[in-house]
Amino acid sequence: MKQYEIALILTEELGSKEAEFKKLLTEILSKVNGKLTKIELSSKKELAYKIKKQKRGYLVVLTAELAGDLVKELERLLKLETKILRYLIIKKE
Repeated sequence: MKQYEIALILTEELGSKEAEFKKLLTEILSKVNGKLTKIELSSKKELAYKIKKQKRGYLVVLTAELAGDLVKELERLLKLETKILRYLIIKKE
C-alpha cells in the first residue's frame, strides 16, 4: 500500500462537526480498503471565490494508505460527496 496526502475543503456545516467528518472520511476510505493514518483540521477559511455556492469552508489535510489502483475509485467517491467542495490527492514519496 502506498501513502497519499489528501487535501479537502469541507462545507462550513460539516467542518464544524469534527466527529461527523472523521466518520465520513473513514467510511469513504474503507470503501476503497484504505486506512486513515493522520488528520489535520484548520480553522474556518474565507474562500477566494464561491465553490458550489459556499463562501467559507474548512481545510482538512489527511494522510492515508491505499493501493495505487484504487485512487480513481477514491476520486469518484469524493466527487459524489456533496459536503466536500474540493479535493486534491498527492502521492507521498
